[in-house]
Amino acid sequence: MLKSTLISQSAIYLLTNIINKSIPFLLLPVITRYLSPSEYGVLAVFQVIVSFSSPFVGLSLHTHITRNFKKSTEQHLRSIIRKIIAILISSTVLALFLISTFIAINTSLEILSLPFSTVWLDAAPLVSCLSAFNLISLSIYRNEGQPKRYAYQEIARTLVTASATLFLLINLEFGWYAIILAQLLGLMIASVIGLLYLHNKKYLKPSQEEGTELTSNILRISIPMIPHTLSSAAIMLIDRLFISYYLDSQSVGIYSLGYQIGSITSILIDSFILAWSPWFYAYLNQNKDKIYLVKRIYLCAILFLGIGVLTSILSPLAIKLVTPESYHGATIIASMISLAAILHGFYKLVFPFLVHVGKTGFLALSTTTAAITNIVFNILLIPVLGLEGAAIATALSFGVSFLLVFLRANYLFKMPWFLNDGKK
Repeated sequence: MLKSTLISQSAIYLLTNIINKSIPFLLLPVITRYLSPSEYGVLAVFQVIVSFSSPFVGLSLHTHITRNFKKSTEQHLRSIIRKIIAILISSTVLALFLISTFIAINTSLEILSLPFSTVWLDAAPLVSCLSAFNLISLSIYRNEGQPKRYAYQEIARTLVTASATLFLLINLEFGWYAIILAQLLGLMIASVIGLLYLHNKKYLKPSQEEGTELTSNILRISIPMIPHTLSSAAIMLIDRLFISYYLDSQSVGIYSLGYQIGSITSILIDSFILAWSPWFYAYLNQNKDKIYLVKRIYLCAILFLGIGVLTSILSPLAIKLVTPESYHGATIIASMISLAAILHGFYKLVFPFLVHVGKTGFLALSTTTAAITNIVFNILLIPVLGLEGAAIATALSFGVSFLLVFLRANYLFKMPWFLNDGKK
């Protein structure tokens, strides 16, 4: 029963993600026509700012849904949902206040060498807030076993974003600003859909369990994850800043395109993880057969390996097919990132063990170590190897992150990785 449910839900999530993620790729011929590699690079730098604000605004609050959904009473679950939304609103207001204060003190962005107006800094926490709320509602759908509702909301968000992008980019000629404004609009629509669902399902109904103790418990787990998610953002995106420093905005644009195409591997892996995560927690709470679980993990790892190799072969062909010649330098980057994403997929298979035992604090150490690895090798390799050096640094940091989390998870929660008796 568990196996058939996992397969059917994975199929829906996979199809949703293929549709959802293919639309931005279908827009690439248009975007790369209207944006030069330099403008694409400026957009990438803004996305870095958004990603670095997300750990402080979003606080990984959506993880509390999956962690508590199967083992909480309905009343307690309502309390958790209301609390994490309240915390999200508070963190967003605080972020906007701090950014506004910074802008008031520094009337220009020369201190940060950012290539856009100060007004766009305020958009970063708004994007982060709406993204976090969207993740909260999507997590509820997944844990309720409603992949179709998940699909409707995600596809609606992407279609709105894509339509707005085309209109703002082609008709109004907004340049790279069009991408950000369209993203905000799509997230707003998705947030309204999610909010209406939470209201109709009475998840927002006040509960007697609410209090400072619940808030403290949520923050006790979420705050230690800030360094983890911040370091994850550094691993994924800080290479753009180093490329901008050592090379130029055009190189940032080429690298970002290659990274985006290569990330097809991650998209396909994440589609499976969306169904894997609820099944994983449910299985650990209800079963003791660890050998069965290890075999499932090995099958997933083999699947991820096949996806990565296939994507690394096909992604250069996709770049040459859909983009102007000025972007064709991204082909080698796409292949390298596809292979690096395999290691990150392995990490996502073992990471839930730490969440299950409530030891997320270690993630700060492991991911920070991986981020430092990424920074060091970016500094060492980009001046020598150029864009390929940044891709190698990404792969090394993914490998370090996976290895550290695997060793720690196995120490805290012994698993029969050699398929010996695991029913103890």
